[in-house]
Amino acid sequence: MKKVFSILLAGMLMAGFAVSVHAATPETAVPLWDNISTMTNVITFDDTAGSVLANISGKSGTTKITATLTVYKQTDDGWEYVDHATSVMNFSYMVFGIDFTGESGAYYKAVLDVTVTCNGTDESETKTAYKTCP
Repeated sequence: MKKVFSILLAGMLMAGFAVSVHAATPETAVPLWDNISTMTNVITFDDTAGSVLANISGKSGTTKITATLTVYKQTDDGWEYVDHATSVMNFSYMVFGIDFTGESGAYYKAVLDVTVTCNGTDESETKTAYKTCP
């Protein structure tokens, strides 16, 4: 009887020490921008016809958006320049892009460099997109 009682007591003590641990699920990371509301940079292909579309939106009070979009192709020697475009808008919203001819199977990146002026203060950010030409 003592043995049964000891086993039950040991089991209850162990159950008391068992703690269920659950990791907190992080929320989606959101940039803490002061001037920039949204910023997207997307590469698409239709066969080998490539296109990069950039979309920048400033927060209330934005007076100017300056952006440069540059496309590169990955080679054995590194990233090879393909094309670029620069745009300046005195509004709080900008959409612009680049069309280029891709090479089937090649890996491309588009680098978007943006400066948004809001209430007299500049904020710069870079966003890079990657895609393989089908």
